[in-house]
Amino acid sequence: MIPQATADLYRVNRLRYALLLRAILAEWARLTPGNDWDAAWRVAGPRITGLVAAAQAGAAADGARSVGLAFAELGVDEVPLATVVPSAFAGVASDGRPLDSLMRQSVVTARAAGSAEEGLAAGSRWLAIATKLQLNDAARQATAITIVATPGAGWVRYVNPPCCQDCAVQAGKWFRWNQGFLRHPNCDCVHRPAHSSEQPANYTDTVPINQIHDLTDAQRMALEDGADLSQVVNAYRRAARDKSGRVIEGARERMGLTSEGTTPRGWASY
Repeated sequence: MIPQATADLYRVNRLRYALLLRAILAEWARLTPGNDWDAAWRVAGPRITGLVAAAQAGAAADGARSVGLAFAELGVDEVPLATVVPSAFAGVASDGRPLDSLMRQSVVTARAAGSAEEGLAAGSRWLAIATKLQLNDAARQATAITIVATPGAGWVRYVNPPCCQDCAVQAGKWFRWNQGFLRHPNCDCVHRPAHSSEQPANYTDTVPINQIHDLTDAQRMALEDGADLSQVVNAYRRAARDKSGRVIEGARERMGLTSEGTTPRGWASY
């Protein structure tokens, strides 16, 4: 089972996001751009950026704290060799640029939408996605740094079904501290701290077939016939690309044959 400390981290961060989103959308709704979005942003931008930065620091503090609490639940007696500074995560976007530079993209999105009314709607949608990413990343990064600083520590990927097949195939896998957390936009997988002294059986976290939302009919049939999820997904990835590695137009919607992911009945699918 996932430690309560890890579950609490993601529950609290969802609540933090909901409160943050309400606050920044209230600020965004006050914009009166007319023909000058930049002037409007100079008024509202610092307030919106400041709210997100404060929330980042809180998410980072909770992320760092959750590692020790999770290990205590698991009976692991390890002390981090260094301590995370939550304020270091405030005001910095996930890609390393200043946070205000990222948040200003809401204005770029709004300006491209057309009228002021359409722009406000488009900008609010952009802000909703961007702020969620920034909060989740602050918590994940602080958790990851604490794991790096803790002897023998690594992490296990847990997913929140329903999920995509790329996440499902990684569910319950152990990763060393120096292996990255690969994800897609809006991924809500959980970064669960784990220790090398734990038994592998504790990592099991399988995802029911009906909770993987992007399987093709052929993939679903293969899995129901007993095929291995990893083989089916890997075959699907390979079949959807040409020899140069480029995605083939429409390949993910078509059915084909491959030697990987073969089911007990002899069918092969991607």
